[in-house]
Amino acid sequence: MGRKVSKRKVLPDLGLDPRKLDADAAKTLRIGLRVSPSEKREVEATARRLGVSLSDYLMGLHAQAVAALGKGRKGGRSRG
Repeated sequence: MGRKVSKRKVLPDLGLDPRKLDADAAKTLRIGLRVSPSEKREVEATARRLGVSLSDYLMGLHAQAVAALGKGRKGGRSRG
């Protein structure tokens, strides 16, 4: 028998170590943003098509932005 393959789609490999991401596993804060009803439907549909939760989708986009800014930087640009 072959190896069982998951049908769940994932975001592209960003070279992130999932064990390091688990350090922040105690997710107790929420972020709210204002969007139109059609924007909400589009974002939710995209996450659904990728087979990930809305939170995972948005955090995946964040991880891609951080990677695009350069390795070793967290969050946005610093001022100062």
